[in-house]
Amino acid sequence: LLWGTPLADAPSLEGVEGLQLIRPRVPSQAVTWEMDATSPPFDNVKARQALAYAIDRDAILQAAYYGQGVVSTTNTILADNNPAHASGMQVYSYDLEKAKALFAEAGITEGTKLTWWGLGGAQPEWQASAEILQASLKEIGIDLEIKNSEVAVWVDKFYPAGKSFPNMVVPNYQSVPPEPAFSMNFLLTGRCECNWDNKEFDGLYEKAVGTVDPVARNEVWAQAQKLENEQVPLITPLQVAQVAGASSTISGVWMEGGGQVHLENAAVSTS
Repeated sequence: LLWGTPLADAPSLEGVEGLQLIRPRVPSQAVTWEMDATSPPFDNVKARQALAYAIDRDAILQAAYYGQGVVSTTNTILADNNPAHASGMQVYSYDLEKAKALFAEAGITEGTKLTWWGLGGAQPEWQASAEILQASLKEIGIDLEIKNSEVAVWVDKFYPAGKSFPNMVVPNYQSVPPEPAFSMNFLLTGRCECNWDNKEFDGLYEKAVGTVDPVARNEVWAQAQKLENEQVPLITPLQVAQVAGASSTISGVWMEGGGQVHLENAAVSTS
């Protein structure tokens, strides 16, 4: 068993005799790009919505993550195939004209410059994502400057929550179980570096974790997701499905949504 198989290798390993690839059924390693919801231009919800429409999610999944995962059509932390994923939410399709119109309503016109604040020497998928986003924004006259820094400089710009980072898009990710109580608590007031403060969301979260009946609980989670979907506190282009390669003689191995491998029931066949 090889845990942490590079995503770039996964497509070439598909169908290899004597080999199996193990992935989570419901991925919950969310790719999240943070913006400061208290500083211009992203203190305007229309600017955040515009950015959500300007993302070619399928291209990023294929080029940056080698097709290993699922796009987040509703821009929510919970994957589209998560049983708790709400229905009836706005779909953020790749629509540059709509993005341009919303950007204009938020005061972001042609010639505006934004900055991608990335990490140098690591996370090459972030660089690929940045270049795809840069090309998309260029089509509607917005300049995305890509800046990569070493980790201490990168993190100091936006962490901990409460710092101001105007005009920036900061790539990050969450790796947690697919249960909404784990995934969605990042959006609570004071938790997310995006500085989104929504008391209605906080109240719904508290209500959901205190609701015993699973059907009723998912109804509350759905209300919270609809706020996330409308307000776009984060950009969530996709959820990554981590990959483990294993001999086909191994059974009983499974993977959590965040990529954690479980071996407690693992067995090796000798036949």
